[in-house]
Amino acid sequence: MNIPLLVLQWPANLEEPPSEEVSTVEEGETWMTPLIRYLEADILPEDRSEARKIKKQAARYCIS
Repeated sequence: MNIPLLVLQWPANLEEPPSEEVSTVEEGETWMTPLIRYLEADILPEDRSEARKIKKQAARYCIS
C-alpha cells in the first residue's frame, strides 16, 4: 500500500513564497548579560549578593 506524501513549502493559500524579511536587533543589557560574562570570562558584579545570585544561576548553564 503506497500513501502519497505532499510536502508544502509554504501555505497553500499563497500564490508565491513569502519574501524574506530581516529585522535589526539592538544589543543591550539583559538578564543574561551578567551570566554570560561570568561563564565566559569569570567576571562577577562587585555587589556580593548579586555575585552570589549570578553564581547560583550560572550553575544551570553551559557555554560550549
